[in-house]
Amino acid sequence: MNSTDSLGYLVPDRRLMHNKRPRVIIVGAGLGGLTLAMLLEKTDIPYEVIERAPVFKPLGAGIALSPSTAPLFIQCQIYDEFVSLAKRAESIRVVNEDRETEYCINMTNMEEL
Repeated sequence: MNSTDSLGYLVPDRRLMHNKRPRVIIVGAGLGGLTLAMLLEKTDIPYEVIERAPVFKPLGAGIALSPSTAPLFIQCQIYDEFVSLAKRAESIRVVNEDRETEYCINMTNMEEL
């Protein structure tokens, strides 16, 4: 049952609202899907992750910590752990569809921020 506050405004019963909230369906358990699931978990929003792959396996991809991803990692409270496990990239190599190197950026002499 709803009640009113000291000014007479209606105050909704949040327990009823919580039970009636729709569940979020996340299609894909990749980096984006699992990040969304983590944020929904922290905000107590119901969700379900659906993934078509029968097993998880490494794909050889990396995650770069950039100015746009660092605040998200901090918000998710995984920044410190991520940085402690991270390996510094010595170079970035960009290849074409034939796996031939298009260009390479050498970062061995760059200063750490």
